[in-house]
Amino acid sequence: MKIAENMKDTTREIMASYNQRTKAVGGIVDGTRSTLNKFGRDRRKMGADQSKALTEFTGELAQSIGGLLGGIRDDMKTMSRERVAMAKDLNARLAKEAHDIKSHTEKKLKEFSNAHGEMSDALKKELAKSVRDTTASVKTILGDASALIGGYRSDNKKAAGAWSSMAASLAHARKKGNVTSIEMGGDTSSVEEAVDKKSKKKKENEGAE
Repeated sequence: MKIAENMKDTTREIMASYNQRTKAVGGIVDGTRSTLNKFGRDRRKMGADQSKALTEFTGELAQSIGGLLGGIRDDMKTMSRERVAMAKDLNARLAKEAHDIKSHTEKKLKEFSNAHGEMSDALKKELAKSVRDTTASVKTILGDASALIGGYRSDNKKAAGAWSSMAASLAHARKKGNVTSIEMGGDTSSVEEAVDKKSKKKKENEGAE
């Protein structure tokens, strides 16, 4: 009888222990599921916030470039015999602007990386691609502006038409909320190349005289 009672007691203890463990495991599963759901919501919100921040940054960049090109256009209208000197000054301004844009972009990337260290790899790649596309568009705009500066020395009417085309394309790009490459006629060489070509041509003309 004692053995039977002991067996019953042991069985009860085993069942009680099993039930406690099952309950504990259930609590762990529920807690884990809740944590994963919260992490998913946080990651989706982080992605949305990141996308909004990038869109705002791109819009600000478009406005900055638009203001820069507007200033250049005003300067071109008042050019006369001092065009070469002004072109050199403009070259320095464009170089500084390009450097500032690069520095600002790198700063943004660093801020994004520090603030969202646990961001998914897919979202990181998407952000990096967006920044690369924006940087490429900026370089295209600056290259087109450089080509126009060189063209002003040889053909004012042609340069004026190109500026009008560029202004219309830039306005269209700003309406879209993104900076895209601007289609322009003519060469897309850098400011340095354009100035160098014009300087060589001027020297050849002086030598011929």
